[in-house]
Amino acid sequence: MLWFSSSVLSVGLLIALFHVERTRGERFLPNARAHLDTLARKIAHAHARASHAFESDTFRQTVHYFVHMALTACRTAFAWVSEKFDALIRINRSVAHRAATEGKSASHLHEMMKHKAATALTETQKKQRKAHAIGMRS
Repeated sequence: MLWFSSSVLSVGLLIALFHVERTRGERFLPNARAHLDTLARKIAHAHARASHAFESDTFRQTVHYFVHMALTACRTAFAWVSEKFDALIRINRSVAHRAATEGKSASHLHEMMKHKAATALTETQKKQRKAHAIGMRS
């Protein structure tokens, strides 16, 4: 935003300067302006000679190179993030497995065996039931 503001201010000042020069009919600081005009012509001429070497293909290749470098950097960053996520997944998997094996409550079959042992008949109760069952058949 600072660059934009300074550019707008510079253009505004130049427009005002040219307007004042046009109304007066003479240039402001004519010697310095002549020197700056000569310098600007030299730079424009050098740019025109150098621009032949930097045609659109060179510009396009440069843009492709920078895009390639940016994509390579993104790929490297994504690979690093993916590696960190994989490490977190491995850690979480081992913690979950450890929690499942250590704090595991008894399975359904184990609960059934405990209930069977708790409600099991004593030997005398078994004999009484057997005798009762045999007596009823006869």
